[in-house]
Amino acid sequence: MAGLLRHGKRLIAPNLVRTLLSLVGGLAVTWMVRRFGSGDLLNRYVAVALVQTPALLIIGWGMRDYLLKALASEPSRSARVLGDAFAGRAVLALLVIPPLLLVLRFAPPALLTGALDGWSIGLILLSMVLRSVMVTLEPLVQFRAAYRFAALAELPGSVFFAVVFLGLGRRTLDEVLMAIAGADAIRLTLYMARFRRDRPELRGLADGMRCLRRTAPFFLVAVAGYFVTRVDVYCTGFLGRRETGQYHVLVNLLQALTLLLSAIPGAFNVTLLRAPEPTFKRAFRTFYAVSVVLVAVAVICIRAVMQRVYGLAMSPLQVIIAGVVGMAFPFTLRSFYAITRDHSQHLMTASLVGGGLCNLAVSAALIARHGVTGALLAAAAGQWTTYGISIALARRYSRRGNVEAVR
Repeated sequence: MAGLLRHGKRLIAPNLVRTLLSLVGGLAVTWMVRRFGSGDLLNRYVAVALVQTPALLIIGWGMRDYLLKALASEPSRSARVLGDAFAGRAVLALLVIPPLLLVLRFAPPALLTGALDGWSIGLILLSMVLRSVMVTLEPLVQFRAAYRFAALAELPGSVFFAVVFLGLGRRTLDEVLMAIAGADAIRLTLYMARFRRDRPELRGLADGMRCLRRTAPFFLVAVAGYFVTRVDVYCTGFLGRRETGQYHVLVNLLQALTLLLSAIPGAFNVTLLRAPEPTFKRAFRTFYAVSVVLVAVAVICIRAVMQRVYGLAMSPLQVIIAGVVGMAFPFTLRSFYAITRDHSQHLMTASLVGGGLCNLAVSAALIARHGVTGALLAAAAGQWTTYGISIALARRYSRRGNVEAVR
């Protein structure tokens, strides 16, 4: 345990800084759109993101987690692993982008809160391509422990977005999308320069298809995870609530909290996947204690940010429920780490689907009447249901038969 902590101390701080800068950059986009644009512009930006994100999820195919695990277990084959991942993403892009283009071009204006012109659609697709390549390179940050570089690489893109968006007078959706695509291009250029020695060994689309079959369990986990964490956001929009933009901002702040929490064990992700069981348990007991303090402080900060930065109200009850949502994450993360160590990704998928269905049911029942409060209750129900199901399934079906791994 002492060795694990010594190894992690050097990595936790830069990984937290990297995660924090990435989150601040994303939140700064929504803040500038809201502060210097308008509420309608924020709603249009959110509507585009809600269409674009599922397409990126499909192209991503859960490869980030797969690549991290594959690179950790077979470091000598990193070039081949990366090459197969790039080929697999190319196949998915060819399958996903054409129907997405049709959706963006011919969808009813009400779905996207306004019609999109060819320039906007082109910028959306460009940003998708850039992010798809970027996601393939991101596991190299953990594999090479390049956290300081990753933290610094967030800054130029964020500065570019601010300069372009604030420097343009009209501040329409086109300007937002152009600034985002430029920021993505800068970030990707920096990553390609930093990891230029990790050249992928490209062998063909057939190898990419085999990679997709191997990573299918990780994709199912990613889809189920998106379902459980975002179904309340979609329900808020589909049920015609005016608070869609407001709730999207709140969900992003809560997601920022979970990403910050995940950055703590994520700093020595590879080590945790290999660590002996006693070391693994002690590490997460420490993580629990730290998480309680971080969540308590974070929900207070989230309320302050919502009110003072975005000018959006958040009641004391909503703050409490947000804390309940946040505290579910450390427990679920630990059980998922244990399941991943046991190569039982199907248990994660089943847990997330169960939590997502619970979220959907509660959302349908509460959001129309209670708005943001109902959506938060649905999110809390979904998150804790996911944790409960993961514990129950792991105890019964774990290949090791070691229920202690997920307690």
